[in-house]
Amino acid sequence: MKKINHEKSALAKSFHEFCEKTSIAGYINIIGDKNTLLIEKFVWILINIGVLIISITILVKSWYKFDENPFVTSLDNMSYDVTSLYFPAIAVCNINQMSRQRTFQYAEFLANKMHDGNANSTDINWFFERLKIMGQLLVYSSDATKEMIDFQMILDELDPFPDSDFWDVEKAMRFMSPQCEDHIFKVKFNGVHYKTSEVFQLNKADEGFCCTFNYLRPSDTVYNDTLSPENKTFPIKIGMENGLEFFVFHNESDYYYPTMNTIGSQILIFNPFEYPEALTGNYRRDILEKADMAYFDVTPKVRRANYEIRRYSRKQRQCMFRDEQFKEYKGNYKFSECLIKCRIESIKGLCDCLPYFVPRNFKDIATNDTITCSLHHLHCFYKYKLKFRSWSPILEEKQVHGLEREFIDGMWCIECFPSCTFTQYSYISSFVVLHGMPPKYKDLQKSMSYKNSTIVKIYFSNQFAKLFYTDLVYTWEEMISVYGSILSIFFGFSIISFLEFIYFMIYRTFQYKFGWIDDEMDEFRHIDVTNYKSIEQAFMIISARKNLYPLPSQYEFLREIAVRKPLRRNIHRH
Repeated sequence: MKKINHEKSALAKSFHEFCEKTSIAGYINIIGDKNTLLIEKFVWILINIGVLIISITILVKSWYKFDENPFVTSLDNMSYDVTSLYFPAIAVCNINQMSRQRTFQYAEFLANKMHDGNANSTDINWFFERLKIMGQLLVYSSDATKEMIDFQMILDELDPFPDSDFWDVEKAMRFMSPQCEDHIFKVKFNGVHYKTSEVFQLNKADEGFCCTFNYLRPSDTVYNDTLSPENKTFPIKIGMENGLEFFVFHNESDYYYPTMNTIGSQILIFNPFEYPEALTGNYRRDILEKADMAYFDVTPKVRRANYEIRRYSRKQRQCMFRDEQFKEYKGNYKFSECLIKCRIESIKGLCDCLPYFVPRNFKDIATNDTITCSLHHLHCFYKYKLKFRSWSPILEEKQVHGLEREFIDGMWCIECFPSCTFTQYSYISSFVVLHGMPPKYKDLQKSMSYKNSTIVKIYFSNQFAKLFYTDLVYTWEEMISVYGSILSIFFGFSIISFLEFIYFMIYRTFQYKFGWIDDEMDEFRHIDVTNYKSIEQAFMIISARKNLYPLPSQYEFLREIAVRKPLRRNIHRH
């Protein structure tokens, strides 16, 4: 018990000395002197407590506000050079997803295989008419019927996937799709002419098989760290005379399964490293109609982020960097890729198959062992059609008033976060009606009419784009400045004040506790004050002689000594 009292005494001495010596204004009034009324000390204590509460409240509110949203995205540069970016990927998706001519050829193949090479026109037409049903594997607009299932069983037998008893859907649909060389001509990029087959390839998209330009994402192989050798990257040059130009022919006589009630093609403009998927919103789309000259003036939007924000959780920063989840994405994480993967998982889980047009290169999904969806699965797709075409809100809690139906009908992909860095491509389109074949395309008019054609021009008219940058609202230097200013306004607090507090309340307390220093009054206790004319004179001379910092408490101590030992001037009066 005695030890405890001694500790309290040491702490009290340290606090008393701190109040006397601190550079913070007002604390000396808490201890006062002998003439200070108790009510004055109490008022000063209340003032300091009130100021402390107010300052802490402001600091806590400021911190919570910062902690809730510690990042800010702002326009960093309006002159970002677009020539350092990739030219966007272009996909030309024929509205006619099944070529009449090629479908008839496939029907011939099936009929001859069924009849040992002796198929007649009736046998071929029987297959030709029923192959049109295969378009349902892209749009899922009707439920499966017994006729469809019976026809699917015939296909499984006649044209199975290697080492499998199931029809090779992807190979067949790729064969029946219009080929790039049949409807894209006169390709020119940055003033250089190319053959269609050199720069356009038939690749998967959510619209089926499309002819893609500068598409750098691997479609059916597991992600690797480098681009495959067959991929080309096309640098950007500025001006309408540069960019991509090509001629599209819409062959009405070859139409067999159009996905829209019109003649033409869809053009998609998107990031070269992303699979074009309408549900993710990662591409811009337009319709190429007949007898048009279509101009697309592309403008990229670039967003970058300070790597410092990575130390915050994904939930807090609400985005992911490219090299996160490296094992799965090999440094190519993108928001759209994650959503596509989530959609694939949903389809695989509910229907136990994958559509022929989705990518199969996600490492942690057993896509290579999953069969391709056929007419056997049409009932499942028709049942969950709405679910496979919508997303649930990306929220942790599913119990959100007003969103109950969205959570039931949509796919819930809570593990997906927007990309911290990305490049998006938008454009301004304009169309001019063709009234004749332009001179440089005259050699094509022998086999095709301008009335069933579209000339496409995609270019960058502006060398500069807008760069948006995500950064911390405050760096640590700015946080010290902001919070230090608040403490300085209310307390006059500074780093020196903080060091003073640490010194007196910790180091000084230990000194008093273990007797490492004498009591602050010891220098005055044995002084003969009768040799001085006044207490003030004694106080100042003794302090200077002993090289002491004069304290009010020491002054009061001398006054008490003077009561017992009259000063020299008082003795002389007697």
